[in-house]
Amino acid sequence: MLADDKLDCAGQEFCLKNPDLGTYQTESQKYTFQKGVGLPGRVWQNLNYEWVDNVQNLDGSKYARLELAKELVVKTSLGVPYKQNGIFMGVMEFFDIEERQCDSSMVQDIMKKCDE
Repeated sequence: MLADDKLDCAGQEFCLKNPDLGTYQTESQKYTFQKGVGLPGRVWQNLNYEWVDNVQNLDGSKYARLELAKELVVKTSLGVPYKQNGIFMGVMEFFDIEERQCDSSMVQDIMKKCDE
């Protein structure tokens, strides 16, 4: 959610297989991101998606929630800009405990839905 030139983590969690993903989402709500900082901030700055196969391979300057991701075994992360009528409203993030390669077809489907 965009507020006062920063992104506040907010939203609904949908976790099918692993309750730790729900914990990760809940803990992520304690973070805010400036434009260009962290995965959500980079998505905001570039207005384009960012897919990371395994966030645990990044350093803390690239992924602010690195220690939390390691603790809860979060690996793949996808951030997508969310727009309404072409106006940036925030970033939607998706997580997985499995390391996954980018699925560009799936990403394009999500991008279309996030830009309606």
